[in-house]
Amino acid sequence: MLLVFLSGCGEKEYPPLTVSKGVDICNVCNMSIPDDRNATQIQLKDGQYFLFDDIGCHHEWLEQYGDKDIAVQYVRDFHSEEWFEIENATFVYDETFSTPMSYGIHMFKNKEEATNFVNEKGTGLIFPFEDFFKHHFTRHVSGDTDKN
Repeated sequence: MLLVFLSGCGEKEYPPLTVSKGVDICNVCNMSIPDDRNATQIQLKDGQYFLFDDIGCHHEWLEQYGDKDIAVQYVRDFHSEEWFEIENATFVYDETFSTPMSYGIHMFKNKEEATNFVNEKGTGLIFPFEDFFKHHFTRHVSGDTDKN
């Protein structure tokens, strides 16, 4: 499936939403969304938004609904938890990385930080946004290797 994403229309017209911990739930798995580095969001052109607790749930939503009406998609930097547009993300995957739904993927705004993270952990596959839909999204029993 080829999905085309809009870029350049993000932060000015559609700023990232604040996650309300204990209130907001993931639009795929219905779990509570912590206001942390794993949260992601999709905003549609009509103002609707969808929040996710894990990039794997975000991916599931895209596979089901496509990108036709998407205005912007946000992910968070693993270290700073800053929201930024998904097209600028560098992803790091390892099945042992702990994420809410055990997809084992972290997002980084800076490729160098992603590389440093992999070197520090001694494991991880780095891939750019261009390869996002080539990745095989699978849930794994998570480990604790990426805890602070």
